[in-house]
Amino acid sequence: MIAPIRNPRIAHDSSEQFLAELTVAAHRVALSYEFQRSFAEAELALWEALRDVVVRHGTAASA
Repeated sequence: MIAPIRNPRIAHDSSEQFLAELTVAAHRVALSYEFQRSFAEAELALWEALRDVVVRHGTAASA
């Protein structure tokens, strides 16, 4: 089987978009917690926010 040729520019743009969305998700969680709750709660919220972005990108990539 021959591997499809990937356009490096498209792959780069997709990676940049993914990174930007992860950054926004992390920033929103950090701002919402303002160090008022435990680190474990903040870590879990961050994990959930990042997972949502990863799932969205995984679904978009497989479509």
